[in-house]
Amino acid sequence: MIRSRSLAHIQNNLIAAGLPLLKSELNERDAFKAIFSFRQTLDGLNADEVPNLDKAKLNVWEFVTEVIERLKEVEEGGRKKGENEVSELAGVA
Repeated sequence: MIRSRSLAHIQNNLIAAGLPLLKSELNERDAFKAIFSFRQTLDGLNADEVPNLDKAKLNVWEFVTEVIERLKEVEEGGRKKGENEVSELAGVA
């Protein structure tokens, strides 16, 4: 994928601000535009009418998988923090 200067600039600003970024990106694909044109989900689109539909589906799964993993990490971190707070309140080190 060719990364535009605008996208690179935005990403660099987010990184400089210390914000975490996902590794996977939803690339600009005709299939994502076709969702609105045909009023269908990716699974409802016809591969004969929409180029690279399989790549778009893979792109979405990669993105979703990473988001789920990040949410699990945040949830686990929250649990650990909560456990530490409970331990501190109970006087357990």
